[in-house]
Amino acid sequence: MKILHAFLFFSVKQAGGTVDVIYNLARAQAERGHNVTIYTGDFRFDASYASSLLGVAVEVFRSRLNRGFYIMPGLVGHARNTVRGFDVIHLHCYRSFQNVVLHHFAVRYGVPYVMDAHGSLRRFTRKWTIES
Repeated sequence: MKILHAFLFFSVKQAGGTVDVIYNLARAQAERGHNVTIYTGDFRFDASYASSLLGVAVEVFRSRLNRGFYIMPGLVGHARNTVRGFDVIHLHCYRSFQNVVLHHFAVRYGVPYVMDAHGSLRRFTRKWTIES
């Protein structure tokens, strides 16, 4: 199975939890014989961490506006040409330029996708009462 993971950046120092989850998930998938690719940005990219991920292709895109919203213009054309080649896309975090682009092409080409919010959704509570 060809699996694509996408995240804003790939540095355990920048965002340990989510990057660590992606790293371990991609590693386990590759060990089970899947063809795994990670699309990420170059913002504080940790090349040694990425290269320790054996059997996983990590494609790095130039990232701009690195202030909470990371735009990777090169991803648009690349995704247009590559998304249809994946069996499933795993999008990490909710509000990101990468996810908008990849979701668009996943829907266009009929590629299933999974979304992991990793805490990026707004938190709210509602008080529920039970009336007797």
